[in-house]
Amino acid sequence: NSDSSITVNGTLNGNFGINSPSVQYIGVNGTVNGAVELDNIDQMVVAGTINGRFFVKSTAVVLIESTANILSDDNNSWIYNTPYIQWKVGADGSVGTLKTSRNEQNAGQFDGEWRYDTTAVDMVVDLTDCVTFATPLTLQLVSGIQNESTFASNVTFLQDGTDVTADFVWDGAGTGSFTGVLTNPNSSDSDGDGVNDSEDAFPNDATETVDTDSDGVGDNSDAFPSDAAETVDTDGDGVGDNGDVHPGYNDAELTTYLSNNSYIIDDGSGGGTGGGLTEQDLIDLRVGSQLAAIANEEATLQVVIEQSDDLGSWSTLQTESVTVPAPAGTSKQFFRYRMQD
Repeated sequence: NSDSSITVNGTLNGNFGINSPSVQYIGVNGTVNGAVELDNIDQMVVAGTINGRFFVKSTAVVLIESTANILSDDNNSWIYNTPYIQWKVGADGSVGTLKTSRNEQNAGQFDGEWRYDTTAVDMVVDLTDCVTFATPLTLQLVSGIQNESTFASNVTFLQDGTDVTADFVWDGAGTGSFTGVLTNPNSSDSDGDGVNDSEDAFPNDATETVDTDSDGVGDNSDAFPSDAAETVDTDGDGVGDNGDVHPGYNDAELTTYLSNNSYIIDDGSGGGTGGGLTEQDLIDLRVGSQLAAIANEEATLQVVIEQSDDLGSWSTLQTESVTVPAPAGTSKQFFRYRMQD
């Protein structure tokens, strides 16, 4: 009575009478085995269980948390006059349901109809906490209710205070439920490329979308969109810039460059003849291959042995020079290294 307030977190065997302007609480672990009647100035938050007569009428206020389990077993299971009822939807789309067994035909089944006065117009479904987006949500608010089409037209759906009622449709007589799809409020698409800003690595660039490998290059420009170690392929030669010895030259450009700068290849003559290689020979070279220094009809190859403890960081252990014959007049010669079987 007066302005007292009670919170139930255990079990109350008996009726919960109020007649106080203060808010009463049935916590998530609370159970009331008895009547809970909300009338006139009464206010209550229900997060737990009610087993027994439950009605809300006049100008009473009740907030039904998503964990609430309200099972009214009395013929006077009412939503009457002009009360304010709010259902809070959980993050996963769960919602507490007002269930009733009003007669012997459905006793214990809790699938009966609530008595509903068509003047009860202040009913809200609060979706602010729900983070289940872009997938259909079916929210059963009551087990069943009289004048259901009128009830359905009096329920307002809010998301962060925004009316999203138009996104939800009543599922029809006898269901007591609504189905709709909730849109992520943070899903704006600033650049209009079809990817939400929250998922778009480049929210202001309509030519870029996602960055699958999180290497800072959008998939549209990334030659290796699933490889964070590689980014773009500037010269379009199929080797990412991170691993390309000549990232600014594609095969054709490199051929021209080598032809015009034949001193890169040293045949020992000092004349910069390119070792006698033709343009086609140069085309056969692969980007990233190592060119050997040739002098006195010998090619000197440098072999570097590296070591690592984790296959990620390597240090030079030893460098060896290997000299092999490179007779004059040989048009081209290739070398490779392999481990002894």
